[in-house]
Amino acid sequence: MKNNLKKLLPLLGVVCLSMTQAFADDYSSNSGQDTCAKMKSAVPPGVNCPCEDGPNVFINAAYTLWMAHQDGMAVGYANVYPATGFTPNAVTQGSVAYPHWKLRSGFKVGIGAYLDHDCWDILANYTWFWNKNNSYNSYTSVITATAGELGGIAPLWLPYTNYFGAGVAEFTNIQSQWNNWFNRVDAQLGRAFYVGHYVSFRPFLGLVGAWDTQDFNVNSTVVAATTPAVDGQTTNSTNHQKWWGVGPYAGFNTSFIFTNDSCNEWSLFMDSGLAMPWGHYQTTATANTTAATGVTTALLNGSGNYWQVDPMLELALGLRWETTWSDCNEWSFLLQAAWEEQVWFGHNRMAVLNTGNGGSNHYTMQGLTLKAEIDF
Repeated sequence: MKNNLKKLLPLLGVVCLSMTQAFADDYSSNSGQDTCAKMKSAVPPGVNCPCEDGPNVFINAAYTLWMAHQDGMAVGYANVYPATGFTPNAVTQGSVAYPHWKLRSGFKVGIGAYLDHDCWDILANYTWFWNKNNSYNSYTSVITATAGELGGIAPLWLPYTNYFGAGVAEFTNIQSQWNNWFNRVDAQLGRAFYVGHYVSFRPFLGLVGAWDTQDFNVNSTVVAATTPAVDGQTTNSTNHQKWWGVGPYAGFNTSFIFTNDSCNEWSLFMDSGLAMPWGHYQTTATANTTAATGVTTALLNGSGNYWQVDPMLELALGLRWETTWSDCNEWSFLLQAAWEEQVWFGHNRMAVLNTGNGGSNHYTMQGLTLKAEIDF
């Protein structure tokens, strides 16, 4: 029996080798096609893949109602008692004075195209925003000067001079006006695809360029003083900044689709982006004081040039409705409303020149954005 098994071993070896070779030949002939098919089936389907008569181009326009803020813009604060050896009986609560923060209208426009190459898309946008404040924001001290008491408004946007010295009472009124004009252009290359039946995701990369002009004026007045010579004295500070920057830009757009039929789609969306623009700041600052007699004395006349990479972060969250028509969805129309925010870090270099405040000083724009888009 053992001898018979030994005789069969070579035959079993030949059979196994033949079967192995057959499977190997079959795999080699089909593995390339099967692997390619598996890879293609694993690719997330694109959202915007144009067919022969489908949409290839899209244009959009948006109305923005934003409010701009910027760190380092406090112009004065109350309840300053620097008189040596004097202790007030009570301190009246004051507040910090800022320029006006107002809602201002602006707009965005964009144009793009869908590509046959793996459903990629390209997009270019322009943003315009003018934060124009025609009037000064006036702040008047609630403190009444008494003998030896130097309480009032301490100006923050004036050169390094002690305006609260012996015999001088207080700045009892301070006014400020801030204007800025902001422009931005960005270009994107992205691909929108489904990551579920009702979730789409669009990563993108590109470039962003922006330029900005700011004017900030501060006027302070002494309307009461223990020394009549300074009664009615005014001090003025004028500040100007020009900036431009360009750099890499990337982010992602996400859409959560909660209802979808053959023609209409409702979704919640979130768009986000991050940029690292290399920028140039050019600032100027002047300050002077005018006595009640009309004599003007110059206090400051300076300028600065500064190069820096300051990041930008943006986020938009809103509701979107989109409708399509025709067999291949050749046409589609979109409406959306969102709350949008942009943060440009380290943007206020005027404070560095005038007050020496070189802190964070971020510039922000936030508010409502209403957008319409048509694809054809």
